[in-house]
Amino acid sequence: MTATGTAANPIIFQRSGTGANPTITAFTGTKLSTSTDSIDVMWAFWGSDFVTLNGINLAEATGNTNPTSMMEVGYGFY
Repeated sequence: MTATGTAANPIIFQRSGTGANPTITAFTGTKLSTSTDSIDVMWAFWGSDFVTLNGINLAEATGNTNPTSMMEVGYGFY
């Protein structure tokens, strides 16, 4: 994500209504980028301000069973 919020207009990701939190499952496999300095991240935020994440669960994909395929970062704020 490359957007940023403001104090008056924050960016909010949250569950809608009642019940269980929604779960976002990681992709299966290795890095999305071929860059050697990239890491596996489910949600990446670069220079974003006024961002709220509330009531959202993250899960590893079933097929990610070894260190090469496992997700390194859930929420990455850079």
